[in-house]
Amino acid sequence: MADNLVNTVKHHIVLNPNHVQRVNIIGCGALGSKVALEVAKLGVKEIHLYDFDTVSSENIANQGFSHLDVGKLKVQALGDFINHMTGCEPIQHNEKVETSTVLQGITFLLVDSMKAREEIYNSSIKGNGLIPFFIDARMGVSSYQVVTVNPISKGQTDSYEKEMMYKDEEVSSEQTRACTVTPSIGATSGMAANHAIWQFIKAVNVYFGKLEYTKNVQIEKDVYVALTDTSYLSSHTYPVV
Repeated sequence: MADNLVNTVKHHIVLNPNHVQRVNIIGCGALGSKVALEVAKLGVKEIHLYDFDTVSSENIANQGFSHLDVGKLKVQALGDFINHMTGCEPIQHNEKVETSTVLQGITFLLVDSMKAREEIYNSSIKGNGLIPFFIDARMGVSSYQVVTVNPISKGQTDSYEKEMMYKDEEVSSEQTRACTVTPSIGATSGMAANHAIWQFIKAVNVYFGKLEYTKNVQIEKDVYVALTDTSYLSSHTYPVV
């Protein structure tokens, strides 16, 4: 695992990367490819990429890949790009996340279907005390959702399951419920990814009690309460147009 060579002086007051031991990116598509790069640019040294798909030509429009990546494994193409940009060498997992997968560390759940999301959540995230919190981001064409959840809080997981778990076939009939399904546009995925990164930054500061940044900027209530109140869940839908 190569060292991250990013000079963090510009944002060290916002996030000290030494407070983050490991980040998992589950799904390296429209959201995951952008979130992973931004996590690396924040100076995080250990990043694990999980995906079992290959880059196809239609991925170029809304994902963090170039035409030269077509045919490559997504984890390989993304890992190589992150290494080129930051010096960080993400650990590549060309595999599905299943019951046998041991996850630890902050986790981004960024897969492209509700079925996959539910399976991963139930098999590897829910009740996992090795995950301080997980961030679920999903998007439609013109809206997205980003939520932060403590996986060992029954109140939060119950709320998450009630409000955020639904079937893939329900997505098209409920416009307020964003999900990562086609069609998709890069501008929306960029906004959703950036929002997910901000929840990550603020949640890290709250969870680890490293509040240098919050001396000057108030933490958003939804993020703070999501990590401290056992019955609250942030589940807003954000329109982009």
